Amino acid sequence: MPYSKVIFSNNSAGLPLTEIVENFNFATSTLENDSKITYTYNDTNPKDLVTEKESYWNSTQWVDTLQTVYTRNSELLPLTKTDQLFTNSTTLENLYRYEYTYDGSGFNVTEENSKYWDNNTNNWIESTKEIYTYTLTEEVNSILSQQYFNNNWSDVWRTTNYYGVDDNITKEFTETYTGTLWMNQSQILYSYTPTNVGDKEIKVNNFTLSNNYPNPFNPTTTIYYELATGGFVTLKVYDILGNEISTLVNKFQPAGNYKTWFEGKNSSNKQLASGTYLYRLQSNGNAITKKMILLR
Repeated sequence: MPYSKVIFSNNSAGLPLTEIVENFNFATSTLENDSKITYTYNDTNPKDLVTEKESYWNSTQWVDTLQTVYTRNSELLPLTKTDQLFTNSTTLENLYRYEYTYDGSGFNVTEENSKYWDNNTNNWIESTKEIYTYTLTEEVNSILSQQYFNNNWSDVWRTTNYYGVDDNITKEFTETYTGTLWMNQSQILYSYTPTNVGDKEIKVNNFTLSNNYPNPFNPTTTIYYELATGGFVTLKVYDILGNEISTLVNKFQPAGNYKTWFEGKNSSNKQLASGTYLYRLQSNGNAITKKMILLR
Protein backbone atom coordinates (compact mmCIF):
# COMPACT_ATOMS: atom_id res chain seq x y z
CA MET A 1 0.00 0.00 0.00
CA PRO A 2 1.52 3.37 -1.00
CA TYR A 3 1.83 6.11 1.61
CA SER A 4 0.44 8.67 -0.83
CA LYS A 5 -1.22 8.75 -4.24
CA VAL A 6 -1.98 11.52 -6.75
CA ILE A 7 -5.06 11.07 -8.96
CA PHE A 8 -5.48 13.13 -12.14
CA SER A 9 -8.36 13.78 -14.48
CA ASN A 10 -7.40 15.44 -17.77
CA ASN A 11 -9.04 17.48 -20.51
CA SER A 12 -8.96 16.85 -24.26
CA ALA A 13 -5.47 18.40 -24.52
CA GLY A 14 -4.11 16.04 -21.87
CA LEU A 15 -3.83 18.81 -19.28
CA PRO A 16 -5.12 18.29 -15.72
CA LEU A 17 -8.66 19.22 -14.72
CA THR A 18 -8.32 17.92 -11.17
CA GLU A 19 -5.39 16.70 -9.11
CA ILE A 20 -6.24 14.92 -5.86
CA VAL A 21 -3.63 13.91 -3.29
CA GLU A 22 -4.50 10.98 -1.02
CA ASN A 23 -2.40 10.11 2.03
CA PHE A 24 -2.23 6.90 4.01
CA ASN A 25 -4.07 6.87 7.35
CA PHE A 26 -2.22 4.44 9.59
CA ALA A 27 -5.14 4.26 12.02
CA THR A 28 -7.56 2.99 9.38
CA SER A 29 -4.98 1.52 6.94
CA THR A 30 -6.64 3.34 4.05
CA LEU A 31 -5.82 6.14 1.65
CA GLU A 32 -7.83 9.27 2.42
CA ASN A 33 -8.39 12.58 0.66
CA ASP A 34 -5.90 15.29 1.60
CA SER A 35 -5.70 18.11 -0.95
CA LYS A 36 -7.03 18.98 -4.39
CA ILE A 37 -6.20 21.39 -7.21
CA THR A 38 -8.94 22.19 -9.73
CA TYR A 39 -7.98 23.68 -13.10
CA THR A 40 -10.25 25.54 -15.52
CA TYR A 41 -9.45 26.47 -19.11
CA ASN A 42 -10.67 28.82 -21.79
CA ASP A 43 -13.81 27.38 -23.41
CA THR A 44 -12.29 27.85 -26.88
CA ASN A 45 -8.79 26.56 -26.08
CA PRO A 46 -8.17 23.59 -23.75
CA LYS A 47 -4.51 24.65 -23.37
CA ASP A 48 -5.35 28.14 -22.08
CA LEU A 49 -5.28 27.76 -18.29
CA VAL A 50 -7.55 30.35 -16.65
CA THR A 51 -7.76 29.40 -12.95
CA GLU A 52 -6.16 27.10 -10.38
CA LYS A 53 -8.09 26.45 -7.17
CA GLU A 54 -6.54 24.79 -4.10
CA SER A 55 -8.69 22.89 -1.58
CA TYR A 56 -8.20 20.65 1.44
CA TRP A 57 -10.33 17.79 2.79
CA ASN A 58 -11.89 18.47 6.23
CA SER A 59 -13.00 14.83 6.70
CA THR A 60 -16.43 15.41 5.12
CA GLN A 61 -16.00 17.81 2.18
CA TRP A 62 -13.54 19.86 0.13
CA VAL A 63 -12.81 23.34 1.52
CA ASP A 64 -11.47 25.92 -0.94
CA THR A 65 -8.47 27.95 0.26
CA LEU A 66 -6.65 29.73 -2.58
CA GLN A 67 -7.30 30.60 -6.20
CA THR A 68 -5.00 31.88 -8.95
CA VAL A 69 -6.48 33.62 -12.00
CA TYR A 70 -4.56 34.09 -15.26
CA THR A 71 -4.88 36.21 -18.37
CA ARG A 72 -2.61 35.31 -21.29
CA ASN A 73 -1.19 36.58 -24.55
CA SER A 74 -1.46 34.89 -27.95
CA GLU A 75 1.45 32.59 -27.04
CA LEU A 76 -0.46 31.51 -23.89
CA LEU A 77 2.13 33.13 -21.64
CA PRO A 78 0.69 35.01 -18.63
CA LEU A 79 -0.11 38.69 -18.87
CA THR A 80 -1.48 38.76 -15.33
CA LYS A 81 -1.45 36.30 -12.43
CA THR A 82 -3.74 37.12 -9.49
CA ASP A 83 -3.64 35.23 -6.19
CA GLN A 84 -6.84 35.24 -4.15
CA LEU A 85 -7.88 33.87 -0.74
CA PHE A 86 -11.21 32.20 0.02
CA THR A 87 -12.51 33.92 3.17
CA ASN A 88 -15.56 31.64 3.03
CA SER A 89 -17.06 29.20 0.54
CA THR A 90 -18.23 31.94 -1.86
CA THR A 91 -16.10 35.03 -1.12
CA LEU A 92 -12.65 35.70 -2.56
CA GLU A 93 -10.21 38.32 -1.30
CA ASN A 94 -7.38 39.61 -3.49
CA LEU A 95 -3.84 38.99 -2.24
CA TYR A 96 -1.16 39.52 -4.90
CA ARG A 97 -1.06 40.38 -8.57
CA TYR A 98 1.78 39.89 -11.07
CA GLU A 99 1.79 41.67 -14.42
CA TYR A 100 4.04 40.74 -17.36
CA THR A 101 5.13 42.73 -20.40
CA TYR A 102 6.77 41.01 -23.40
CA ASP A 103 8.86 42.06 -26.36
CA GLY A 104 7.58 41.87 -29.94
CA SER A 105 8.10 38.11 -30.10
CA GLY A 106 5.54 37.57 -27.35
CA PHE A 107 7.94 35.13 -25.63
CA ASN A 108 10.56 37.22 -23.84
CA VAL A 109 9.29 38.99 -20.73
CA THR A 110 10.66 42.54 -20.47
CA GLU A 111 9.01 43.56 -17.21
CA GLU A 112 7.53 41.68 -14.26
CA ASN A 113 5.53 43.89 -11.92
CA SER A 114 4.21 42.67 -8.55
CA LYS A 115 1.46 44.36 -6.52
CA TYR A 116 -0.43 43.65 -3.31
CA TRP A 117 -4.06 44.33 -2.46
CA ASP A 118 -4.90 47.08 0.04
CA ASN A 119 -8.20 46.27 1.77
CA ASN A 120 -8.43 49.81 3.15
CA THR A 121 -8.45 51.49 -0.26
CA ASN A 122 -9.60 48.51 -2.37
CA ASN A 123 -6.72 49.11 -4.76
CA TRP A 124 -3.66 47.31 -6.03
CA ILE A 125 -0.49 48.84 -4.57
CA GLU A 126 2.80 48.80 -6.46
CA SER A 127 5.45 46.69 -4.73
CA THR A 128 8.39 45.48 -6.83
CA LYS A 129 9.32 44.97 -10.45
CA GLU A 130 12.07 43.35 -12.47
CA ILE A 131 13.15 44.69 -15.87
CA TYR A 132 14.79 42.31 -18.37
CA THR A 133 16.96 43.03 -21.40
CA TYR A 134 18.12 40.49 -23.97
CA THR A 135 21.02 39.90 -26.33
CA LEU A 136 20.53 39.68 -30.10
CA THR A 137 20.29 35.91 -29.68
CA GLU A 138 17.55 36.29 -27.03
CA GLU A 139 19.66 35.37 -24.01
CA VAL A 140 18.94 37.32 -20.81
CA ASN A 141 21.42 40.20 -20.83
CA SER A 142 20.45 41.99 -17.62
CA ILE A 143 17.87 42.04 -14.84
CA LEU A 144 17.15 45.20 -12.85
CA SER A 145 15.10 44.88 -9.65
CA GLN A 146 13.25 47.90 -8.29
CA GLN A 147 11.05 48.62 -5.26
CA TYR A 148 8.20 51.11 -5.07
CA PHE A 149 8.66 53.57 -2.21
CA ASN A 150 7.27 57.09 -1.59
CA ASN A 151 5.55 57.10 -5.00
CA ASN A 152 8.83 56.38 -6.82
CA TRP A 153 10.65 53.36 -8.17
CA SER A 154 14.04 52.83 -6.52
CA ASP A 155 16.77 50.49 -7.73
CA VAL A 156 17.54 47.53 -5.44
CA TRP A 157 19.87 45.21 -7.34
CA ARG A 158 20.91 44.35 -10.88
CA THR A 159 22.48 41.32 -12.55
CA THR A 160 24.43 41.43 -15.80
CA ASN A 161 25.20 38.27 -17.77
CA TYR A 162 28.15 37.80 -20.09
CA TYR A 163 28.30 35.24 -22.90
CA GLY A 164 30.92 33.63 -25.12
CA VAL A 165 30.75 33.44 -28.90
CA ASP A 166 28.72 30.22 -28.65
CA ASP A 167 26.14 31.87 -26.34
CA ASN A 168 27.33 29.91 -23.31
CA ILE A 169 27.14 32.14 -20.25
CA THR A 170 30.62 32.98 -18.92
CA LYS A 171 29.89 35.37 -16.05
CA GLU A 172 26.95 36.45 -13.89
CA PHE A 173 27.66 39.72 -12.07
CA THR A 174 25.30 41.12 -9.40
CA GLU A 175 25.35 44.55 -7.74
CA THR A 176 23.20 46.16 -5.05
CA TYR A 177 22.23 49.82 -4.95
CA THR A 178 22.92 51.83 -1.78
CA GLY A 179 20.84 54.84 -2.82
CA THR A 180 23.82 56.70 -4.23
CA LEU A 181 26.04 54.10 -5.88
CA TRP A 182 26.22 50.49 -7.02
CA MET A 183 28.17 48.06 -4.81
CA ASN A 184 29.53 44.71 -5.97
CA GLN A 185 27.51 41.87 -4.46
CA SER A 186 28.48 38.61 -6.15
CA GLN A 187 30.08 37.14 -9.23
CA ILE A 188 29.68 33.67 -10.71
CA LEU A 189 32.16 32.48 -13.33
CA TYR A 190 31.32 29.61 -15.69
CA SER A 191 33.81 27.38 -17.47
CA TYR A 192 33.23 24.66 -20.05
CA THR A 193 35.21 21.55 -20.90
CA PRO A 194 35.64 21.00 -24.66
CA THR A 195 35.00 17.51 -26.04
CA ASN A 196 35.45 15.75 -29.36
CA VAL A 197 31.69 15.62 -29.83
CA GLY A 198 30.50 17.87 -32.66
CA ASP A 199 28.33 20.88 -31.94
CA LYS A 200 24.65 20.10 -31.72
CA GLU A 201 21.72 22.40 -31.24
CA ILE A 202 19.94 21.61 -28.00
CA LYS A 203 16.18 22.00 -28.14
CA VAL A 204 13.95 21.93 -25.13
CA ASN A 205 10.90 19.85 -25.97
CA ASN A 206 9.69 18.57 -22.63
CA PHE A 207 8.29 19.64 -19.30
CA THR A 208 10.34 17.47 -16.97
CA LEU A 209 11.41 17.29 -13.34
CA SER A 210 14.47 15.16 -12.63
CA ASN A 211 15.18 13.10 -9.55
CA ASN A 212 17.06 15.20 -7.02
CA TYR A 213 20.74 14.42 -6.49
CA PRO A 214 22.00 13.21 -4.14
CA ASN A 215 19.06 11.27 -2.75
CA PRO A 216 19.02 10.57 0.17
CA PHE A 217 20.77 13.84 1.03
CA ASN A 218 22.20 15.82 3.94
CA PRO A 219 22.13 18.76 4.07
CA THR A 220 21.74 19.94 0.44
CA THR A 221 20.39 18.42 -2.76
CA THR A 222 20.15 19.68 -6.35
CA ILE A 223 16.92 19.66 -8.36
CA TYR A 224 16.99 19.93 -12.17
CA TYR A 225 13.99 20.71 -14.35
CA GLU A 226 13.19 21.52 -17.97
CA LEU A 227 10.58 23.91 -19.39
CA ALA A 228 9.33 23.40 -22.94
CA THR A 229 7.73 26.86 -22.95
CA GLY A 230 8.21 29.98 -20.90
CA GLY A 231 5.74 30.77 -18.16
CA PHE A 232 5.22 31.37 -14.48
CA VAL A 233 6.95 28.58 -12.57
CA THR A 234 6.55 27.36 -9.00
CA LEU A 235 8.68 24.68 -7.38
CA LYS A 236 7.58 23.88 -3.83
CA VAL A 237 8.50 21.37 -1.16
CA TYR A 238 5.87 19.56 0.96
CA ASP A 239 5.96 17.13 3.82
CA ILE A 240 4.48 13.67 3.32
CA LEU A 241 1.10 14.94 4.58
CA GLY A 242 0.96 17.58 1.87
CA ASN A 243 1.78 20.57 4.08
CA GLU A 244 3.81 23.21 2.24
CA ILE A 245 7.35 23.47 3.63
CA SER A 246 9.25 25.81 1.34
CA THR A 247 9.04 27.63 -2.00
CA LEU A 248 12.19 27.20 -4.12
CA VAL A 249 11.00 28.93 -7.32
CA ASN A 250 8.14 31.37 -7.78
CA LYS A 251 8.68 33.51 -10.87
CA PHE A 252 8.52 33.74 -14.66
CA GLN A 253 11.15 31.72 -16.52
CA PRO A 254 11.78 31.35 -20.27
CA ALA A 255 11.94 27.89 -21.85
CA GLY A 256 15.15 26.10 -20.95
CA ASN A 257 16.96 23.88 -18.48
CA TYR A 258 17.26 24.96 -14.85
CA LYS A 259 18.57 23.79 -11.51
CA THR A 260 17.95 24.88 -7.95
CA TRP A 261 18.98 23.71 -4.49
CA PHE A 262 17.10 22.58 -1.41
CA GLU A 263 18.97 22.93 1.87
CA GLY A 264 16.68 20.88 4.10
CA LYS A 265 15.09 23.94 5.70
CA ASN A 266 11.54 25.29 5.89
CA SER A 267 10.38 28.77 4.88
CA SER A 268 11.44 30.04 8.33
CA ASN A 269 14.99 28.80 7.69
CA LYS A 270 14.67 26.08 10.35
CA GLN A 271 16.27 22.67 9.85
CA LEU A 272 13.86 19.90 8.90
CA ALA A 273 13.78 16.50 10.54
CA SER A 274 14.81 13.36 8.69
CA GLY A 275 12.08 11.93 6.51
CA THR A 276 10.45 11.79 3.10
CA TYR A 277 9.46 15.04 1.41
CA LEU A 278 7.69 15.87 -1.86
CA TYR A 279 8.80 18.48 -4.38
CA ARG A 280 6.38 19.73 -6.99
CA LEU A 281 6.96 21.66 -10.24
CA GLN A 282 4.07 23.61 -11.83
CA SER A 283 3.89 25.78 -14.95
CA ASN A 284 1.31 26.47 -17.67
CA GLY A 285 -1.14 23.91 -16.29
CA ASN A 286 1.49 21.17 -16.10
CA ALA A 287 2.58 19.62 -12.82
CA ILE A 288 5.04 16.93 -11.70
CA THR A 289 5.61 15.69 -8.14
CA LYS A 290 8.56 13.60 -6.91
CA LYS A 291 9.90 12.32 -3.60
CA MET A 292 13.21 12.94 -1.83
CA ILE A 293 14.65 11.66 1.43
CA LEU A 294 16.44 13.80 4.00
CA LEU A 295 18.78 11.93 6.37
CA ARG A 296 20.22 13.78 9.37
